[in-house]
Amino acid sequence: MNIIKKITAILLLTVTFNGFSQTYNYDVFYKNVKHGFLTVTYVNEDSDILKVFIRSEVKIKVISKIDFLYTIQSVFQKEQLLNSSVVSYINGNLHSKSNTLKDKKKYLITINGHKYEFDKEILYSGSLLYIKEPVNYNEIYSETDGLKKSIKQTEPNIYQIINPKTGKSNKYYYETGILKKAEINDALLSFKIVKI
Repeated sequence: MNIIKKITAILLLTVTFNGFSQTYNYDVFYKNVKHGFLTVTYVNEDSDILKVFIRSEVKIKVISKIDFLYTIQSVFQKEQLLNSSVVSYINGNLHSKSNTLKDKKKYLITINGHKYEFDKEILYSGSLLYIKEPVNYNEIYSETDGLKKSIKQTEPNIYQIINPKTGKSNKYYYETGILKKAEINDALLSFKIVKI
């Protein structure tokens, strides 16, 4: 996993010199105890290109010890997803891998080796949740599992996303357009992400 840290650092340094960048840091809590962190860096290379890099590490012991590492890299052009790559590891072993690539008017999606196509525009995805409040969006593309999910505003600056496979929902809280807090119930465990 140290090689992933080095590659991520080099990538972030490289893109930082090519445009405006901003980084946000979050703590990850399970049962109100901090178990990890999440870092989001976005780079505006010019008025058309936006790159988003997310890295999360969580160490938790429920029945047995779980070390979870999650990275996502997404590129948008003119507010449309061009490509994304998501990789997760559990206890140092590859857990899942997904790629989304725009190919003319469709997307080629590979999730854990399974390939399929998606023929709708992707204007808002999970990597944008941290840096852009989903005002006026009613669906979101999940780069992790290749699904479109419904998103709705439940109160001012508060949004809910429901996973169509599980029926579980996540809540996202915003302040000045940036994610302030999230309650994640879509995974095996429920946890909170809080901006530092």
